[in-house]
Amino acid sequence: MKKHRGSGIQLHITSLPSKYGIGDFGPEAYKFADFLAKAGQSYWQVLPLNQVSSKDNYSPYSGLSSFAGNILLISPELLYRRGLLTKKDISDIPVFAAAKVNFRKVYSYKIRLLNRAFENFKIDSSYEEFLQYIFFEQWFALKKYCNRQGIKIIGDIPFYVAPNSDDILKYPDIFKLTKAKKPRFIAGVPPDYYSRTGQLWNNPVYDWKVLKKTGYLWWILRIKHSLAMFDIVRLDHFRGFFAYWQVPAKHKTAAKGKWVKGPGEDFLKELFRHFSKSCFIAEDLGFITADVRKAIKKHDLTSTKVLLFAFGGDSTSRLHLPVNYQKNSVVYTSTHDSNTARGWFEKEASRIQKKKLFDCIGRQVPASQVSRELIHLAMKSVSDTVIVPIQDILGLGANDRMNRPSTIKDNWQWRLGKGKLKPAIIKKLAQLTRLSNRI
Repeated sequence: MKKHRGSGIQLHITSLPSKYGIGDFGPEAYKFADFLAKAGQSYWQVLPLNQVSSKDNYSPYSGLSSFAGNILLISPELLYRRGLLTKKDISDIPVFAAAKVNFRKVYSYKIRLLNRAFENFKIDSSYEEFLQYIFFEQWFALKKYCNRQGIKIIGDIPFYVAPNSDDILKYPDIFKLTKAKKPRFIAGVPPDYYSRTGQLWNNPVYDWKVLKKTGYLWWILRIKHSLAMFDIVRLDHFRGFFAYWQVPAKHKTAAKGKWVKGPGEDFLKELFRHFSKSCFIAEDLGFITADVRKAIKKHDLTSTKVLLFAFGGDSTSRLHLPVNYQKNSVVYTSTHDSNTARGWFEKEASRIQKKKLFDCIGRQVPASQVSRELIHLAMKSVSDTVIVPIQDILGLGANDRMNRPSTIKDNWQWRLGKGKLKPAIIKKLAQLTRLSNRI
């Protein structure tokens, strides 16, 4: 990332307010961009925008294609403005819950709208091409608007793809598959902060020997595509390039997997031959070995810090304390995989962890003020970049978290209520941003 002090907010597109049951690229997205600009923010971080699978509970980290966009993010209102839908089409709307996405209900409704829009599309094409054309047309218009406001988009590239993705059908040789084209080994992580039995992701692992023979072409094309969509790309599970947790596909937990060596420096050498190092954030959370840290330092990559991880008792906690940050880093108060800051304090933090937090702040505070204090710690740190999930901006609790790793229900559904971003929030955030010299 460009080395200057800045800050931003993490909010996935699906979480935006919308009367159509799910956030999209329509008017509310532009309003959020305006909110960021008024609050003096420099970044909007989103989760992956790939087409998602119902088999993987609509997780944006298990995409059906590394190159196709999520058609549920297409805005019906923008289709109407383009003349592809009628006023009646976008007025006859089912009753959707405002607080959560019902993906099945949304999919059923939106597919009907998209079918009508395709029927009204006067240019000859196939249906899938039309959907992707509209997706990228709407996305790039939104990105252009954000960039004009001085806001850069931080996107996320998942390390793995879904077991039923187009990538596996088109490029089976780059994955470790059986003769029946089924995963022989699947990915995950060993027991950690989130789960005592580890996380079993069910995504097929790569055959890096085959990828190396191609000059890592599929990865290069994938990252090129991501850098066309986003200004900055977060390399999810960065440590997977050096070693990854491989589990036989028949296992039901990740506990008995093993570490397998990845391409490491050989891959990074090829990556940086094509792209500038400043385009990336290395997600180096979890169990990080010396070779990963050495590579991040060698290539001067932006590393990742999370304030919620600073108050634990393990050896890595100290790395997340603000006193130990370096400039070329991005610090999050919490993440899409963790509890919210307030939720962590109320539901997870031990007495010792709370004491460590109070010692860091310099005084005791109630749960209602924890999010605010962590934001202040992050903003005043030496890290060049601060990203705060919108839930922490609003001081929300455990019921408002985005994802619960190792669980399969009620994930990725959270939505921002309409009208929640009050003028007072803009004023306070803009003031803190100025005082922290991040404008």
